[in-house]
Order: sequence, then structure tokens, then C-alpha cells
Amino acid sequence: PFLVLEGSLGLLLVLAIGIRRPAPPRLRASWEDLIPLALLVVAALLLGRPHAAILGGSDPGTYVGTAAAVARSGSLRLVDEVWAAMDAEWARQEFLFPNMPGMSMPYHRLPGYYAVDAARGMVLPQFYALYPLWLALSFNAVGFPAGLSVTPVLAAWAIVALYYAGWAIVGRWPALAGTLLLALNPLFLWLGRHPISEVPAQFLLFCGVYAL
Repeated sequence: PFLVLEGSLGLLLVLAIGIRRPAPPRLRASWEDLIPLALLVVAALLLGRPHAAILGGSDPGTYVGTAAAVARSGSLRLVDEVWAAMDAEWARQEFLFPNMPGMSMPYHRLPGYYAVDAARGMVLPQFYALYPLWLALSFNAVGFPAGLSVTPVLAAWAIVALYYAGWAIVGRWPALAGTLLLALNPLFLWLGRHPISEVPAQFLLFCGVYAL
């Protein structure tokens, strides 16, 4: 219910902004319209191939593991058959890890996976589902490890989204300067190839700023 309410309020906000915003002027093509395309090409060349981070126990490995499991099963509720075959009390003592007091899930099976149902061996990924679902769709479309390319693709489009957001706020050339500073930042280039949710969050944030 909360997600439905939140989505409905967001939709009403977008409609209200769209009604209040005046009609855009007629577009005229110019060489400056090629700037976003050039930024996209530069970002693609700099980001290159993605990091194949599949080590469990870390955020990137958890995202990739969740995506692979979702691509195979089609569900976010994952079943650990080895755990399900064990004695429930023995498995709880030997294979489950207690969470912090006050959490809704008292145990987790592995780092990043909550223990939901011991009888069926059901676990639930800890993180928000959007990014692993995008990875799962990419794995189903082009396989692994090529499916990891969705992350640098989103990072490249984040560069373009930042350019448009900056253009709407401060103008074309300051936006281009700021965009190039981000595109050439070593930290951005490193994380833009890493399977972490901050990359799609960055893309969606810049898109949201431009939309407003």
C-alpha cells in the first residue's frame, strides 16, 4: 500500500509540473545537438568493459548473485535447497546468523540474504530489487558476463543526463564543463564499471533533476 501511495503521489506531482510548465519552443537543429552523442561516445570509451565482480559477501557480489538467481527462477523469493534439506533446529544453530535486535528478520542465511522460511529454505535478498532485476533482464537477454554491461551503459547515460540537467539550470557550456569533470573523474570511471546500485541511482537522480 505504501508503494502504491508513493507512486500515485509521484505521478500527480509529475502531472502538476507538466500542466504548469509552458509549451517548449520549436526546436532547431544545430551542431550543438551533437554534444550529448559525443559525451555518450566518450563515456563508452572510458568506461570500457565492466568489472566481473562476483565475490559473495560484498555488495557487488550480492547484486550479481541475486540477479543470476532471479534470472534462473523468475522470483525474488529464492530457495536454498541445501538449507531446506537440513534439520531446521540444527540449521538454525549452525548455518543462520542472527541479525541486529529490532530487525524484522531475526536471521540471515548469508550476507545480503534474509532467512524467511526454514522449512522451505526460502531466502529474500536484503537490498532494493530494481537494480538486480535490471541485471537479471540483462543476463537473460545477452547472457553472463556480457549482461554486466548494463552498469557501464547506465553510467554512460548518467553523463548525458547530467549534461541535460546542468543545461536546464546553468546553461549549455557550464553544464558541459561540469559533465566532463565527472566523466574524467577516476572514481566515477572505477565505480561506473562496478555492479553497484549507486550507478543506476545516479542516472535516475540526474534524470529527475532535469525533469523538474
